[in-house]
Amino acid sequence: MEPLAKGILEFWLGTEAGSWQDRLTHQRPTFVRSLDIRFGSYVEAARMGALDRWLLDPKATTALILLLDLIAPLVRKDPEPIYSKKALTTSVLAINQGSYLKVPPLEGVFQLNPCLQSQDPNIQEAGRTSFEALKFRYQDQHIALDQLKAALSDHHAKDHPNTTRL
Repeated sequence: MEPLAKGILEFWLGTEAGSWQDRLTHQRPTFVRSLDIRFGSYVEAARMGALDRWLLDPKATTALILLLDLIAPLVRKDPEPIYSKKALTTSVLAINQGSYLKVPPLEGVFQLNPCLQSQDPNIQEAGRTSFEALKFRYQDQHIALDQLKAALSDHHAKDHPNTTRL
């Protein structure tokens, strides 16, 4: 896996100080600035497809979705979230390739998140069906997965108040 993808995973999933829960709630200016300094220059490259090679590696796919779905909106503050379209496309590919089942369950939920938050009912349903498959595969961890799904939905609702909460 490329060092940038590994760095995004380590940063967002908590092998560095903090955890993913902290990342969803820490939107203070200093946190956003640190995201922008570290990953901001890669957001546009990801949107334009320059990092699509990451789709060949399930873990790097998680990093790409984190960059487009959770980091980009914080560092770019676009009124029309152009990055979310690329995140959604990448999430659909993760479902079609089954990469969300080839990574640890926490990463799988992050891969599914753009589909789970989609305004399109068919894509949302594909996300829910895939989430249920992920829960079935990791039955012993389903409570934690439900908590993550709820946390992501709450986080998304703050940025997109007109979206249905799942």
